[in-house]
Amino acid sequence: MFKRTTPIIINDATLRDGMHAVSHQFTVEQMVSIAKKIDEAKIDIIEVSHGDGLNGNSFTYGFSKHTEEEYLRAVKAVLKHSKLAALLIDHGANVRALAPALQADHFDLVRLLLERGADASDSSIYAYCWSWRSILTLI
Repeated sequence: MFKRTTPIIINDATLRDGMHAVSHQFTVEQMVSIAKKIDEAKIDIIEVSHGDGLNGNSFTYGFSKHTEEEYLRAVKAVLKHSKLAALLIDHGANVRALAPALQADHFDLVRLLLERGADASDSSIYAYCWSWRSILTLI
């Protein structure tokens, strides 16, 4: 019989990836309402940011109705069980830019997508989940 030795961790990306479906126009109130339900379900991690990650606002992908800081602060304030995460897609950007947000303690984890080359279609994107304290030690 197979015995699992590592825990299963569930990361709900509704409030990040779901932003695409509403053209990044969730209100803070909608974010909080949805986050409360996800938290009540005792989901381990709730991911909140622009659909394309932190600093994802652009003319190409659209602009969020509110700032990421407003979303993150509001959601973090209502969580009782879940950890709050944000996505950062590193397209050659400097991860040090995260330091102010990390030090402000807006979220617990960062899911970091690192791109090794210019072409993202070559399976060169890696996903990592870091505690914000771990990232601060790297920068």
